[in-house]
Amino acid sequence: MAVFKNVGMKQEKSLSNEALKAILMKQPVGVGIFTNAQFQFYKSGVMTEETLKCSSEKNSVNHGVTLIGYGKTTKAEEKKYCEEFWIVRNSWGGKWGEDGFFRLCMDGTGSSSQPYGICQLNRFPTYPTMEPHPIESEILLSE
Repeated sequence: MAVFKNVGMKQEKSLSNEALKAILMKQPVGVGIFTNAQFQFYKSGVMTEETLKCSSEKNSVNHGVTLIGYGKTTKAEEKKYCEEFWIVRNSWGGKWGEDGFFRLCMDGTGSSSQPYGICQLNRFPTYPTMEPHPIESEILLSE
């Protein structure tokens, strides 16, 4: 019998923005989102639900990304459409978006149009807990 060490992880269900921010203060968080064709054309700025139309409960999560931070808009024009945003790392390379990153507006999370946040970002956040849990397994050795 062999024992493997697992650093542990936790998958939440439907976290509020405040709860997600608290976890982010400690570490990045893996999240699933629903992406559509609008994402491939992203260059910069804060994407909103009004533009993406990605937050319906009927949409299935289809892309994994890493949530790395959040911020508040400073430009008067952006502030008109969005107060706070998530900073997200994508896997599409540094030539896409803002050097491989993008920003999603977090306003409206929990509303009827965004029950799980924009593009369902708040629906299934997953992060390491660093709590070891032994996993027992039998190892078969051939002689």
